[in-house]
Amino acid sequence: MWLLNHAGLLNLSCSLLVLISGAIVYRFTKPRVFEEHPYVKRAFVFWLLLWFVLILTWAVYSGKPSRLVLAFVDLYTVSAFGFYWAYSEADDFQWFRTAQNLVFLYAVLLLWNMLVGGRALQDDPQSYWRWVWILPSEAVSALALILLALAFLFRYGPVAIPLSCVVMPLYALFQRPTYTILFLERSDPGWMLALASGKLVFGLVFYSLFFSPARNYVAIQIPHISPYDASAVRKWSRLAAGAFASAVLALLATKLTDWIAHLLKR
Repeated sequence: MWLLNHAGLLNLSCSLLVLISGAIVYRFTKPRVFEEHPYVKRAFVFWLLLWFVLILTWAVYSGKPSRLVLAFVDLYTVSAFGFYWAYSEADDFQWFRTAQNLVFLYAVLLLWNMLVGGRALQDDPQSYWRWVWILPSEAVSALALILLALAFLFRYGPVAIPLSCVVMPLYALFQRPTYTILFLERSDPGWMLALASGKLVFGLVFYSLFFSPARNYVAIQIPHISPYDASAVRKWSRLAAGAFASAVLALLATKLTDWIAHLLKR
């Protein structure tokens, strides 16, 4: 089947479609909410950035696992965190503080990628080191989607349930076997096709909701993770707990997708 054989290209095309649609909205339509609430415009820039990075990720992927590809995947995740902070902090948003947080987060992920990736790529795709290598990336990616889902529920209330409780969890689920395909071993390409479809649905539902009137536009009280804060230990502990929970969810989601794939092959 052509779609299955070109699932990677289809993912690239779907990401490009979501990005172009957003760029047209940003450049030509000039939504009123951008003027009334400037933080929405800042958050939307991060939204465009994460899709741009996602396109670069598929562009540099050569069919083999590499630290470069994981570095781009982590940059995509960090962009998602940028969207979360910009959208959640609203008028309390500070570029310098957010840049500190994002750089620090990416530096940790990149350092892990560089240190563990070299060892992991020398081993068998199903080795323990391969899983250890990508687990932090999977966990932080899952955590970013969880936080985004909660932010939309806070902003829009029950109207956000389709996005926060259906689309985002499914999108996160489809991402798990994609990590396996990119960094561990070849798997059922149907998951890549599902991820491409998920991108289109994610983009469509996001655009429909994002420019709708929100229930409130106030800042969401969230912890800042700057390492220079006096309460850094407590804040990092909460973040670590969230990352650990996300890692557990990522592993469970991976096992679930493997089980589903096994059932479909029967």
